[in-house]
Amino acid sequence: MAARGHQGFGRQEIKRVTWDQRIQRAHELAQRHLYAAEILTFYAKLAGFQKSLYERWALRLEVSTVAAKDLPLEVEILLPDYEAFLDFVADNAPAPLAHASAGLKQSSQQHWAELLAQRWTGEGSIDAAEERFLAFAYLQPYAELLAVHVTFSPEPGGSVCPICGAYPVCGVLRPEAYGGRRSLVCVRCSVEWDFPRVVCPACNEQCAEALPVFSADEFEHVRIEACDTCKHYITAIDLTRNGHAVPVVDELASVTLNLWAREKGYRKLQPNLFGL
Repeated sequence: MAARGHQGFGRQEIKRVTWDQRIQRAHELAQRHLYAAEILTFYAKLAGFQKSLYERWALRLEVSTVAAKDLPLEVEILLPDYEAFLDFVADNAPAPLAHASAGLKQSSQQHWAELLAQRWTGEGSIDAAEERFLAFAYLQPYAELLAVHVTFSPEPGGSVCPICGAYPVCGVLRPEAYGGRRSLVCVRCSVEWDFPRVVCPACNEQCAEALPVFSADEFEHVRIEACDTCKHYITAIDLTRNGHAVPVVDELASVTLNLWAREKGYRKLQPNLFGL
């Protein structure tokens, strides 16, 4: 699935949400949306653990700058904490993830290193969804840490993250003048970058009639931005309607919208952390 480029973002436009903002929002939404309470409650705990990893690895990482889309995987930094991460998941996650984590703990560190490397580079295949999560969730704070050190200057942008090259997990609409400014949020390093308002990030379709938008009363600030040309969609968080939303967390809470979109024949451009 090729993504075409667009002009229009620079260093000053990169935005990130703090770990504490994610944790607080997950607790708020867990109380409000009971059907998503289990996943949001676990996510709040997970974000707390990811925060501790981020802070620990920040003390170990010795690089000053790295090149965009060429982020190095420092396995020697990551492996010492992986067993503790597996213990955390086994103790706190829903049953399928907890069971998979306990099983993975019995593997060798060599297997752990190979699993992390495959998830980082995208080379090879990880068949089990649970193992994909156990690698990706662990790598997220590392990717966010490296993103801070990326040397970055304005260049042609597009549908993939300008920092790490991953696809966006959701879109964001922010207030600007008399309308809204659209951006995309990276599924891996959480960087946010500008993207044209009426363009499909999957196939570059620009005809408004082919780009329907769907919403539900339950989520007045969350919308499905679909494309009838390639049949992909992305979930967008409209901060012009709710300035308290945290995009990656509100996207998790809107699972019913995702299910509805799939029933209508659309495919999500990039599944979220939990594969949804």
